Order: sequence, then C-alpha cells, then structure tokens
Amino acid sequence: MSNLQKRILASLIYFPLLLLAAYDSRLFALYMTIVVGCCWHEYLSFRWVPVKFGDWVFHFFKILLGSLPVLFVAIGSSSIAAFSILFLIFQIRLIQGLMDQKSLKEIMEGLGFYVFGFFYLTGLIWLLVEIQQVPAGREAIWFLLFVVALTDTAAYFAGKTFGKTPFFQHISPSKTWEGVVGGISGAMIIAVIFHFTLKHFDFNMPALTVSLILAAVIAVASIFGDLFESLLKRSYGVKDSGTLIPGHGGVLDRFDGVVFAAVPVFFFVILRGGFL
Repeated sequence: MSNLQKRILASLIYFPLLLLAAYDSRLFALYMTIVVGCCWHEYLSFRWVPVKFGDWVFHFFKILLGSLPVLFVAIGSSSIAAFSILFLIFQIRLIQGLMDQKSLKEIMEGLGFYVFGFFYLTGLIWLLVEIQQVPAGREAIWFLLFVVALTDTAAYFAGKTFGKTPFFQHISPSKTWEGVVGGISGAMIIAVIFHFTLKHFDFNMPALTVSLILAAVIAVASIFGDLFESLLKRSYGVKDSGTLIPGHGGVLDRFDGVVFAAVPVFFFVILRGGFL
C-alpha cells in the first residue's frame, strides 16, 4: 500500500469521527482530550523517550497535566479550575527554583519547554473546544476542518504537479509557492461549496464574502502552522512527530495546521458572538 493510500484510508477513519464528535460539546471535548494527550506524548518524546516503568509513569503524569483544561470540559467541569491547577504547579516550580538558589536563566530553561508546550498544545486545542461551544460552533468546527484539509490536499497536489519556486526552503525543502497558491485556492473553492451546501440544509453560515475571507485566513494560518511544526521537528532532529496515524505520521503532524487556524477562527466567533 502506497503512502498516499495510507493517508486516504486513515483520513476516512478519523475525519468522519471528528466531524460527528462536533455535534456534542462533551463528546468533542473528549475527542480533543485524546488529541491533546497524543500531541503531548509526541512533544515530550522529542526531547526524552521513556524507557523504565517509572519514566513512563512520570511521562503520563505530564501528559495528564497538559490535557487537564480539555479533560475538565469533557467531564463537565470548568476549564478555569484546570488552568488554576496548572498555574499552581507552575508557581510551585518557581518557588522550588528559588529555594534551590537557581538563577532566572536556569529556572526558565527548566520550565521553558513545558510552558511553550502549554501554550502551543494545550492552549490552542482548548480554543477548538471553546469554538465548538459558541452559537453555531458545530458549523465553525466543520468549516475549519474542511478548509484546513482541502488546503493541505490542494497544496500537496499543486506543489507536486507545478511546484518550482521554493517557499521557506530552509525549513521545509518540499514546499513551494505554487503549492501555497494551490492550497489557498482549494480553501476558497471548498468555502463556496461548504457555504451553499450548509445553507441548503438550513445550517448556520456567515455571508459568502465573509466565508471566503475567513477561508483564506484559515488557509494561510494552517500553512504556517505546518511550517512551524516542521521547524519544531527540525530543531529536535525528527522527521515525523510520531507514527500513530498511518501515512500522516503523528497526531501533531495531522493537527499542526488545525491548531494554528483555531486562533483566527476563535477571534472571529468571539467578535461576532458565534459562527453567524
């Protein structure tokens, strides 16, 4: 089976489940808890791979902490309580550093990796959960996922067919400007199809012009999300974030564009009071 066939087969399994999960807030939060947990596992493994049983226990404890805000929503509790726990642990680590007479540089070097992971993984995936809970949040998640998926697919085929001009070659040698243009074009096309299809079935959608602009913003954000994850992997000397999704690599490889695109979509639904 070719790599492309593996990608298609894996997508036919996880993508419909993700779309269905968006129907229910608790179910979607549970799905995202699994996603953020897998992403934390891959992220932690960039720097340190557990070997002994005690190492794995400590590893899973870190994963649990990183997943808390999303997990709390999944079990019907407040994510504020989860953030409070994480901030308390952060404060304890700072005090511990002071007690050990470490310099500020030493303290930040010890915490920086986890603080970055907290914002990049926990924070951005938590935004997806928050988007789903606004009015017409289900449609917002669907729109985001379809636009990112088509951006990625169109960029892949456009780059493979027409790609000549490098795009951030020092980070990802295979990416080209032709692929970027193809990806954004694919996002605009799916935005039009998505808009009229959902309108036909009486789902909530913003005006077509707004949908097109948002699709373009999502496409650009997802492209840079993919680039950033490539930079992250390059800095740790790994090709893929993991092997959990056949043909795609790791979970973080599949969701790197989605988490970056969550930021503009979150601002959009907050400013408008929903995906309307």
